Amino acid sequence: MHHFNSFTASPIGISRRLFSGTVGIVARRRLDTRRLGLKNGDAAFSRRTRAVLDAVADGIEVAASGSSAPQQLAHLRNDLPSYLVDFGVEGLGFTAASLDAVLPFTASRLGSLRAASSTATWRLLALGAGMASHFQGAIRAKSPGRIGTWFESPLLWDGYGFAKTLFSRRKMLGKRLGLKKFPPSLIPHFQNGVGRALWFIRAGTPVDIRDTIEILAGGESAAELWYGVGVAAAFMGGVPESALHRLLEFSGENRLAFAEGVYFAASTRADANGDCPATDLATRSILGRSTLAAADTWQAAEDAVRQSWLASQRPDFGPSTDENSVYITIRQNLM
Repeated sequence: MHHFNSFTASPIGISRRLFSGTVGIVARRRLDTRRLGLKNGDAAFSRRTRAVLDAVADGIEVAASGSSAPQQLAHLRNDLPSYLVDFGVEGLGFTAASLDAVLPFTASRLGSLRAASSTATWRLLALGAGMASHFQGAIRAKSPGRIGTWFESPLLWDGYGFAKTLFSRRKMLGKRLGLKKFPPSLIPHFQNGVGRALWFIRAGTPVDIRDTIEILAGGESAAELWYGVGVAAAFMGGVPESALHRLLEFSGENRLAFAEGVYFAASTRADANGDCPATDLATRSILGRSTLAAADTWQAAEDAVRQSWLASQRPDFGPSTDENSVYITIRQNLM
């Protein structure tokens, strides 16, 4: 991706282009499927995985270009297939959060992107920012929210869990999850990210996902891990309907959480205008309804929570420490 209209022939423009290009090269190396040691699924799943990770790298590169937040979002929408744009947005969130952490005294890049984004796009930025927190060293075991004082979204912890599992899979997998160092109320969201990462690591293979979850859960509840798998199954896709049915079967007593993940993916896809046949396949197979119908169900649950808060004189719905309870309540209102 090199369509940066903000670049000029000036020394500053050339420097920005060189910087963003270098960032893009590094990102693509880190996100290479072989370097990550991802399991090889069938050829179609492998191609899809590479395309998704390349889209994240594209977003990382665009965010380093120095262009404005609206321009960055426009670049992705113009240059990527619709089903990959959402992954590119996660890359934007990753770089914006990283630069904010390195340059805390400048205007927040993440804040600028949020101001230019819809609710669904904000969710994706939050996931990307959470990925960045994995690489922030000292703050990893504390609060990823410290990369932005206003940014305490549970989805950030989801992104953190995803990145920690994807990039440190040898440490994370093969044993029960160690979660004692995390705030108890945010552990479920970290587990959601772990579940999403399993989709990539286990190549969407139902038996391997089930067996890995059993090890990670260690006899405890696996609901939040299955929720993450549901999000990835519908958001990324890449498997046939028969595999989705096997996953629903294997989720067992956690099938409700698995379905809730599909609802969330449908809502984000529909709101972000990311048309994706794989999402529609998942919603019809698991939920018995289209992506748009599933998104409407999520929205109705969200509206009910919003109205409840307004009625109790709590009009502060949005990214805050209170969003944790909102997020959980929405899921409780789905079924």
